[in-house]
Amino acid sequence: MILRTYSCIVSRCFSLSKTLNSLPEAPTTCCMSGCHNCVWLDYAEDVIKHYNDLGLTLSYEKILDDIDAKIDDSMMKSFIKLEIRMKLRKK
Repeated sequence: MILRTYSCIVSRCFSLSKTLNSLPEAPTTCCMSGCHNCVWLDYAEDVIKHYNDLGLTLSYEKILDDIDAKIDDSMMKSFIKLEIRMKLRKK
């Protein structure tokens, strides 16, 4: 009985871990010109939707950290972060 319960818990944790690790792919087609419909803004929305679909919440700080790690241009980082903050405030 204990083994079956443990197995079930491990299976659920593994399944959740696999789902969390299957986040949307980060964009590779950004033109770095500050477009109103930047692919990074779509990416942020996709990640938030992914977590919401799982019944989890995601602070925008995690997405901003991801943006920091993946974009070198400081002006683009600032633009994208500002846009993400504004979109999240509207919700």
